[in-house]
Amino acid sequence: MRSAPVRVLAALLVLYSALWLSWPPDSPEPARGDGSYHVILARGDGHYMYLTTLSLVYDLDVNLKNQFRLAGDPFHMDRPGPRHEAYPIGTAILQVPFFLVAHGVVLAANVFGAGIPSHGYTLLDQRLTLFGALLAGFASVVFAYRIARRRVSATAALYGAVLAALGTPVLFYATRSPSYGHAWTAAAVALLIDTWDRTRGRHDLRRWCLLGVLVGVAALTRLQEVVFAILPAAEGVAELARRARRRDVAGVLRLLGCFAAATALALLVVSPQIAANVYFYDSPLAVYSGQGYLRAGAPFFWESLYASRNGLFVWTPLAYAGVVGLALAPRGARALAAGAAVAFLLVTWVNGSAWAWWSDFSFSNRRFTDATVVFALGLAFAVERLRALHARFPRLAPHAALLLLVVPFAAMNLELSWAVARSVAPVGRAMSSGQIYAGSVSRIIERARRLVGNVASWPANLLWAIRHGAPPDRYDLVVGAERLFIPVGDAARPGFRAEDRIVPTDATLAAGPWGKPQTEAGRTLVPADDGARLLVPLFLAEHMSFVVSARAPAPATLVVNGHDFPLAAGDVALRIDFPAGILRPGTNDVAIRCPSSPCLALESIRVIYEVPP
Repeated sequence: MRSAPVRVLAALLVLYSALWLSWPPDSPEPARGDGSYHVILARGDGHYMYLTTLSLVYDLDVNLKNQFRLAGDPFHMDRPGPRHEAYPIGTAILQVPFFLVAHGVVLAANVFGAGIPSHGYTLLDQRLTLFGALLAGFASVVFAYRIARRRVSATAALYGAVLAALGTPVLFYATRSPSYGHAWTAAAVALLIDTWDRTRGRHDLRRWCLLGVLVGVAALTRLQEVVFAILPAAEGVAELARRARRRDVAGVLRLLGCFAAATALALLVVSPQIAANVYFYDSPLAVYSGQGYLRAGAPFFWESLYASRNGLFVWTPLAYAGVVGLALAPRGARALAAGAAVAFLLVTWVNGSAWAWWSDFSFSNRRFTDATVVFALGLAFAVERLRALHARFPRLAPHAALLLLVVPFAAMNLELSWAVARSVAPVGRAMSSGQIYAGSVSRIIERARRLVGNVASWPANLLWAIRHGAPPDRYDLVVGAERLFIPVGDAARPGFRAEDRIVPTDATLAAGPWGKPQTEAGRTLVPADDGARLLVPLFLAEHMSFVVSARAPAPATLVVNGHDFPLAAGDVALRIDFPAGILRPGTNDVAIRCPSSPCLALESIRVIYEVPP
């Protein structure tokens, strides 16, 4: 039995490697050394992390001034003087051994006349160095398998690991974009949880020191990963309370000493990042993206999971299945599942607090890659439940398998029959099979989405639809499309001003009884009856004003999130400066109320963000 998981995991590693090696470089040419930037394999944030690795090896520091002159500074991180903006350095440190091996290969090749530049920014250097991230991503699911195997069957544990490896963000960040640090965070977190789980019940100094080191390694990959320390911390607090109840003073003091040693070692391991923060930003806990990048209220907590804009569950539904699967944990794994769920909620809080909560250029929501072990565990628990169901009702399994195979084809046949009968699908001519089948599947999904919304966004889209009185499919287009995204560096800059325009002709935002647009003297006005509404998605809620342009035959009222603002009769150009607490980040409701119909004809609402000078 043991050989089967080994073979499957080995095949998974081969698949990961094949995906990575099949990914062509944007350019095979090495860095020109003139400060120009061109992508080989390391890109975006990963470019800077790779440059940091070069700086650690060649210069024994993390100042990238030399590297900017070698390979470019596409995000304009450099600043006058000796310092510059900097990315976290943990990934750069962890991949140093892989770079040393890669560069050894380059030097050996040059002995035989390969002529590869020795500055380190070459295709061969990057291909071999970034293989370390692939191994880290693979290791994260191996550790997850080990944890799950202690609680469920080998089959369920293996399914959980493989499904997480192929169906969650770790696949992309281990094989397609390994220059980013996310595969390393997944490995560090999984190793921490595996070690903690394997040694649970022990409270000796050696064990707590090891856990302290691993918490430090996780925090070194990204400071936010310290949230996963809640698992050993909760166990430690419970044991401390138990000893206190027994009035075991010596035991309490020993355990407090273990905690102190673990904390000291964690700080020691993460000290390079703390020192770098002090050097670059004069603060040990600075966030490299800028002051104010994390908003403590987590205004986009749910959006980071459910929005079509890089939402974790929408882009990688197996991650959703993994989180839900934690609720299916067997009796002996419920404490582990509860701890994993709490850690995931904390991760979501951090990610929902991020200024760019969608993680900018990202496959799924990349900042959740650290939770790969959580997804794998939940998937393993779900598979174990299915195995138990099969054991209890063995005759159902063949029928379920047959239905899973037949129902999609039957549904497609029904849809194609409908589409041909209504001349939606073309017939009587040659066409690609993709045009036939993909078109049918797309229409089925779109019809279901219009009816009940995207299932991967449940229940967020259904609750949103109830709250805002809009169909649930509108959630996909409104949530994540917030207006007036302000760069974090400008949001508090005195005198900064930006504006956008909301118009009732935008069918995505309009709801209720709107009439047909009318053009008068170059203005497009849309008649509105009582109850006509606009959904106004906003990125920020403070320093905000509306300027309402309309024509009202009689006095009317603009209701913004339940607060009334009167509109006089005639041509309206009303500016509303909102006090704190009325607008909110996310979707805002703007309704029109009046005693008679039509209420008014609305041209637009200008949304203005303006910081006082």
